[in-house]
Amino acid sequence: DKKQVKHDWVVEEIESMQKMNFKRMKIVDKKSSIIIGFIDLQIKEECYLSLLIIHNDYQGKGYGKNIYVHGFFCCRGARN
Repeated sequence: DKKQVKHDWVVEEIESMQKMNFKRMKIVDKKSSIIIGFIDLQIKEECYLSLLIIHNDYQGKGYGKNIYVHGFFCCRGARN
């Protein structure tokens, strides 16, 4: 049972995270070069994930899991 994210909430979250110097990265499907989502994160003493949004057409295919795991390792490497 998936919940739908409201547009206003996303805009508010993006603006809030920009003020806190979170970085936004596009998520691009390599095969098609289509932007399928984005991730907002901050790397400091600890890594913080604010948003991980994947387009509905690409959900359930492992993109979110792979991005989350890859992002964790990237953050770990950036701190060291």
